[in-house]
Amino acid sequence: APAKDQAAALTRWRRQPNAHALGITKLMLVPKEHAIVSMSYDHTVKVFDTSSGTSMLSIENARKCKFSTIQWDADHDELIMGDELGFVYFWSITSERCIKTERLRDVGGSSGAVREITISGSELQASIGSSIETW
Repeated sequence: APAKDQAAALTRWRRQPNAHALGITKLMLVPKEHAIVSMSYDHTVKVFDTSSGTSMLSIENARKCKFSTIQWDADHDELIMGDELGFVYFWSITSERCIKTERLRDVGGSSGAVREITISGSELQASIGSSIETW
């Protein structure tokens, strides 16, 4: 048990009452970058500093659709996002810009929402429909 004079290991983070215009669909903590990433129905992904609570980056989907998944690539300091139209975006947090966009299609050639993105070592996988794409 911690000593009485030690602070609890977990502390309440600053509130962000208006972080997004609509509901938040996913949160992702990136401890190494001292950041928390939020994804919302308002077609945005936002990055907040966990120390100050200030917004570090706001990304609006130019295609006016909801982002469906997010993942952090620690090896490249990139935020990778998929959307409902089948696009995958690679964002450099350092330069605060999109460095690459890919459109995924399932086996039948049609597009749909990117359901999941995973990163394992130097490989990235994304799922759409019944297909898995690997980079």
